[in-house]
Amino acid sequence: MTTTMQLPRDGGGAALPVLRPIRTQSVAVGSTSAATAEVVGRRINPLTRAVRPSDFSGLIQWFEAFDASTLTLRESGADRFVTAWLDKSGAGNHMAQPTAANQPKLIANATPDGRASVRGDGLASYMTGPVIFTSPRDEEATIVGVSKATKTGASQRIWCISNSSSTPQFSVRFTAANKIEVLARGAATAELQEPDSLADAADSRWHAFSGRINAVDGRGETALDNEAFQVGDNGSPFSNNLFTTSPTGSTLFAIDGSGGLSQFLEGDISAVAIFNRALTDGEWASLRDGYLMPLVAPETVQVARLVSTTDCYRDECRYVPAGRRA
Repeated sequence: MTTTMQLPRDGGGAALPVLRPIRTQSVAVGSTSAATAEVVGRRINPLTRAVRPSDFSGLIQWFEAFDASTLTLRESGADRFVTAWLDKSGAGNHMAQPTAANQPKLIANATPDGRASVRGDGLASYMTGPVIFTSPRDEEATIVGVSKATKTGASQRIWCISNSSSTPQFSVRFTAANKIEVLARGAATAELQEPDSLADAADSRWHAFSGRINAVDGRGETALDNEAFQVGDNGSPFSNNLFTTSPTGSTLFAIDGSGGLSQFLEGDISAVAIFNRALTDGEWASLRDGYLMPLVAPETVQVARLVSTTDCYRDECRYVPAGRRA
């Protein structure tokens, strides 16, 4: 059987120019031409992360490890340690760690799309910031972010705010059961709510998390984990305010209350954003799909080089991604 390749022509009937391949390969199949596509790399879709936490009102803390303009670094040999992490919310709720032995490390090319993260050592590294909730109304809040842990079977704080007795009132952590947990505690211990993710989270993979305290009925609610993302209610309603005593400042990588440090994160934080209100379901889902998930699983486009035995003509040779038909 003989296959004839028709020359593509323009509107006036003239043949379109020939596209010559960068290199050729001697492959012949009967009288037909043969071509192969070789994947030579990938690029990140520039349309990812189309939504930002700053698109929504009530943002009071926002940290991105891959925004170099927000980081103050201390160099030690080949390593770089974070001494200050600027809040991008505009509220000025920055994080800092002046003590060298307690500073987390900046890791280049750490995230799935090749961006930087900040890494805790699980032993002593943490950062502290100012009080961000100051009134009883602040039982209403939302937190979203992306993190990973490399240690299993241990509770490890990602972000936390406590009252003056060191009891955590609102926080996110990897639990001893290797889940991601959003913890919300009312005035009474019986009102403790710890909605967990369904999937194993302490597996060295990146995980998105989201949780909120809804002041309408006092519920702690979660939309947790890229393997089991959901938006809905978890736990019974609170009857008391979260902060019946003065809260301490916020912390990253550990819990810090009444001067006591514990539950250090052995892992990375890519982004964390905290709001002083309960985002709506629509806002919550928008941040999940437009901000969190692209950080966890970015859409990538393969870059291919075409190798052909003969000249190829415009509109006749196309690279079609796997799973799609030409």
